Amino acid sequence: MENPCVKCGLEVDPQDSFCPNCGFQQDRLEKREDSRDKSGDLDRVTIATPLTRPRKFYRSREDRKIAGVCGGLGEYFNVDPSLIRIGSLVLLISGGIFVLFGSGMGFFLNFTLSLLYFSFTLAFEENPHQRPKVKGN
Repeated sequence: MENPCVKCGLEVDPQDSFCPNCGFQQDRLEKREDSRDKSGDLDRVTIATPLTRPRKFYRSREDRKIAGVCGGLGEYFNVDPSLIRIGSLVLLISGGIFVLFGSGMGFFLNFTLSLLYFSFTLAFEENPHQRPKVKGN
């Protein structure tokens, strides 16, 4: 490999400063010249500034249970997707408990979580840099 990612090892285009797979910022620098002092030795100073590009959120193809939303959130925030799934499940169960005791808050919580998951499924594309996980026999 000519130009591997610092974190995941996947090949990264030399022009990119972020890995398309994991979003980790690469150590590539762009040089620009800046004239600071016209009278002294520091006539031209080379300043190195890192190239920046924001990471993009994708639904996961590899770590998915339903549509890959929790897996994608885990990859984006660098958190174990199981923790996001457990947190979502706890919120759904607590919303169900609120509904059992006659509170409108539970219905609102469950509806909001379901609507968020469904809208994330429609709004965000799957990660094009990952291969779909094939289930074994």
